[in-house]
Amino acid sequence: MKKSDFRKETLKHMKNLNKSIKEKADQWLAEQLFSTEEYKNAQKIGIVLAMNHEVDTYSIIKQIINQNKQAFVPATEYSTKKMTFQRLTDLSTLAVDEKGIKYVNAPTEKTDQLDLIIVPGVVF
Repeated sequence: MKKSDFRKETLKHMKNLNKSIKEKADQWLAEQLFSTEEYKNAQKIGIVLAMNHEVDTYSIIKQIINQNKQAFVPATEYSTKKMTFQRLTDLSTLAVDEKGIKYVNAPTEKTDQLDLIIVPGVVF
């Protein structure tokens, strides 16, 4: 099976996953992350904003903020085709851009100088 076919099948499965099973899996993954030395030692953490069928990164972001660490999410400038990370201090500052992508709608720090970047994947 080609990677693209495997990815399609996996995404289909993810979108149809039972809600309670997904929540348990998301919690287990978050606990695994929080127990790593990389996470414990990081202060500036880049993390993607998940779509509904993906690993729940919002609960991870809340934990990052609650532990007085700094959460940074992707910020894309479409005109220059460049991406950096922008600090997210409160989930209520998220908005949706013209392409349907969530972003920080607040004047916060932008940087690429991060201690850890968390990007859940589908198929490797």
